[in-house]
Amino acid sequence: MGWSWVRVSTGSSPKLRDCTDGDPSASKFEECVGTIVAQAGGDTGAGRLIVQFEPNGKWARVGFWWDDADVKYAVVYDLEACEVLDLLSAGELDGIRTREPPPAT
Repeated sequence: MGWSWVRVSTGSSPKLRDCTDGDPSASKFEECVGTIVAQAGGDTGAGRLIVQFEPNGKWARVGFWWDDADVKYAVVYDLEACEVLDLLSAGELDGIRTREPPPAT
């Protein structure tokens, strides 16, 4: 499972605009982000979805969990996110470090 942080404009994504239906509140934006992440297959359980706003209100940082990279790509696309940052747990990092390199072709 992966953990990603993305930067999202609070007004650019067509899916967000459709979901908020003109409601400019931060709480509606947060609700819609959760809906979009869940529809893509992301994990929105307790502590698995975080939405924090930059002081100007034009951008939000969204942290979400996913099981499949295709879910991450769908969320990034649907939210028109940028500045994608993926984070790993210690166990995941150790797993990557101990993997055998792929065979030469």
